[in-house]
Amino acid sequence: MGLKSLAPSGHLRNISNYYFSTVKLDIVTINYMYKKPIVTVSEVTAIIGKSIQTAYNLITDMEKAGIIKEITGSQRNRLFLFKKYMDLFG
Repeated sequence: MGLKSLAPSGHLRNISNYYFSTVKLDIVTINYMYKKPIVTVSEVTAIIGKSIQTAYNLITDMEKAGIIKEITGSQRNRLFLFKKYMDLFG
């Protein structure tokens, strides 16, 4: 029994489309952060060309993965550091 037989019709396609689009947004953001390793949510929103909510979701996912780290400790005007990249330097 294959994976397709376990998923409702179209469900597998929706899942794969979600993950491919999320990975694409991650790659776009990470490529930008190689040039500028500290970003704001507004910058991420502009980089990915999506809504602010999508940017927040992306940032949350990247934080959970340990790729970026919030460095201000505040609730507003937060800055995010490309931790994995900066760790290479020290």
